[in-house]
Amino acid sequence: MDKRLKCVVLAVDAICLAVILMYSATSRLVERVPRIKVDEKKWNEMVVEVAFYNKSVLEAVSPPRIIKESVLHRKKVYDLSTEDYENLLRIVEAEATGEDLRGKILVANVVMNRVKSGKFPSSVTGVVLQRNLGTVQFSPVADGRFYNVHITESTKEAVEEVIYGTDYSQGALYFVAAPKADVNNYAWFRGSLDYLFVYGGHEFYR
Repeated sequence: MDKRLKCVVLAVDAICLAVILMYSATSRLVERVPRIKVDEKKWNEMVVEVAFYNKSVLEAVSPPRIIKESVLHRKKVYDLSTEDYENLLRIVEAEATGEDLRGKILVANVVMNRVKSGKFPSSVTGVVLQRNLGTVQFSPVADGRFYNVHITESTKEAVEEVIYGTDYSQGALYFVAAPKADVNNYAWFRGSLDYLFVYGGHEFYR
C-alpha cells in the first residue's frame, strides 16, 4: 500500500476511535448527572409571560389603529342592517353638519332612542323616514339634504360610538335647532315637551 494512503487510513481510524471514546465518555457522564424536573405549570406561565411581552412590544411599535382600542374591547349594543346603518350615517351627517363628535353622537342617540321607545317605528329607516299626516320628522328628508350628503369620517366615528353604546342623550327623543326652527314648531317643542339641555346648535327634549 502506498505510504501516503496508509497514513490517511491510519488517520481516519484514529479519528473514528476518538469519536467512539468521546461518545462513550459523554454517555457515562450524562447518566451520572441527575435529570432536571420541569414544573409544567411554571413553564406554561413563563411561556405566557414571554408571549404577552412580545405582544406588548409589537403593539408599542405598531402604527396607530383606525378603530379605537376602547371600541375593540366592547360589545355592540345595536346590530344594524346595512340599510339602517347607511340611513343613520346620512341623517347624522345632514342634521349635525359642522357639529363636533359629541354633537353628532347626540343626534344618533335620539334616533336610536326613538327606535327603542315603542312610540316610533322600530327601525332606523322607519324612524328617519317617518311621516305624521304627511309631515316628515327630520327636515333634511324634506329638503333633500338627507339624500345628497357626503359622509365624513367624524360621522362614521360618531355612529360607531353609538353602536357600541355611547349615549349622552339623557333619553332625549327630540331635538331642534332653535335659530332655524319655524316659530310655531319651536313653540310646540317648548310647550309640549320636557326640555333637557342644549349642546352645540341643538336643544334636546323628551
